[in-house]
Amino acid sequence: MDLSRLHNDVGDILQQVESSKALLNTLMARPTAAALGPPSEIAPALVLVDAAQVEELIQKSRPEVASAKLGIERSQAALDAARTEARLPNIMVGADYWYQPTSAVQHAYAAMVSINLPWLNARHGDEVREAEHALAADVRAFESARNAALYEVRDAFARLTAARQSFRIMNGELLPQARQSFEAAQAAFSAGKGDALGLLDSARSYLQVRLEHVRALTRLGSSFGDLERAAGADLAKAVPAAEEKHQ
Repeated sequence: MDLSRLHNDVGDILQQVESSKALLNTLMARPTAAALGPPSEIAPALVLVDAAQVEELIQKSRPEVASAKLGIERSQAALDAARTEARLPNIMVGADYWYQPTSAVQHAYAAMVSINLPWLNARHGDEVREAEHALAADVRAFESARNAALYEVRDAFARLTAARQSFRIMNGELLPQARQSFEAAQAAFSAGKGDALGLLDSARSYLQVRLEHVRALTRLGSSFGDLERAAGADLAKAVPAAEEKHQ
């Protein structure tokens, strides 16, 4: 029965392997059926970062947040220009010279001074108010983009913390305990003090814990990838105080 269950699981496992290969090739912009080498052993790279440090990277690392911030600067510049145009008059000074060889007066000169009064033109006030509303809209857009990015960072950081704790428990406690239990059942069975059912149960439990250990390791790497995506940067390089530890 145990062998039949394992053979039944093989079909699902092969399907997951092929789907993972196709997805990996798609992410690397390769043909979905392109050959892939054997997967290497996964080693957990635990980069210790602080949530506050990651949040500081958002404004310059997340494209939508940086774009919204530049939108504020653009609107502020437009508002300053509109206010300047509405307050300060424009003065134009001109000088003309004519040469008329057929006239009695061959050389003529003229000067001109022109000044406008912008505060008498209501259009400038409308332009200032329009620029103020545009700036307020860009500020709200920036706050919305920043808050969404901050939520993604906090959510990813919480999931990374949970995945790290789960992996440490699985790697430091459950896996050694399951291995010891299986080895004890093997020793008892070899000594004639145990039965085959007990040995199978112990082997099944050990296999399940090993699978959960790999899943916890995968979840740890995936959670860290989600945090880097939320931050928009390579945290091992972007955070100076980050420390990388391997277990």
